[in-house]
Amino acid sequence: MRGDQLRNVGCVLVAISALATPVWADTISYHTAVTFSHGIFEGIVPRGAPMEISYTLERSADHDTLPEAPETGFFPASVTNLTVSFPSVGLSVNAGRSGSTSTNNNVVDQTTGRVSDQVTFTGGPIMSSNLPIDETFEISVVFLSEFVDPPAEPFMIDSDELPFFRLSPNDPFVLVETASGLSSVQFTVLNFPSDDGCTIRASDRTGKIGAWMLLLPALMLWSAGRLSRHV
Repeated sequence: MRGDQLRNVGCVLVAISALATPVWADTISYHTAVTFSHGIFEGIVPRGAPMEISYTLERSADHDTLPEAPETGFFPASVTNLTVSFPSVGLSVNAGRSGSTSTNNNVVDQTTGRVSDQVTFTGGPIMSSNLPIDETFEISVVFLSEFVDPPAEPFMIDSDELPFFRLSPNDPFVLVETASGLSSVQFTVLNFPSDDGCTIRASDRTGKIGAWMLLLPALMLWSAGRLSRHV
């Protein structure tokens, strides 16, 4: 084969290889507004300030369940990225890989007997931070549903599986552990007409697969035509 023929065949092989590449992770982003700030955020992040939250979940993460708590799931190394930013005041913190997720489906409050759903995403090692403190140790985003009286059940999640979908919490908040202790920011999810307050995006690898799926028929026809002209 000539050099250009080999390149054409190579294009088809690359496309087929991309189609065989599995999807590993999904990124979910929320547009929110601050409702209350505590600790290092108090007096710096005002009520109503926009807050952007984004986390990436690993689809191949292990699922651990405690025999004594079958309604609870724990997923170590499931959070590959967690970012919280406050664009109006120029603050942000980003945590890297090896973060965890805990899910609690229909968990019972031992004091009141009421039931709720709870999901906590905890980031891995802090990669970057410009929060107003010397050192940031850990960041978590907690989603709590409304507490209801049995036999009613909350509807934020319906199992202890890793949630690859938009959560609709009643009481969500961000927890940040720093050198000065725990700080928190409560927030509400904003609803925008374009994305309903949340963007769910497959990983970059998924985007490449989708592009190759669209281009593959055209590539094959183009390559066949080029080959036929040089046979």
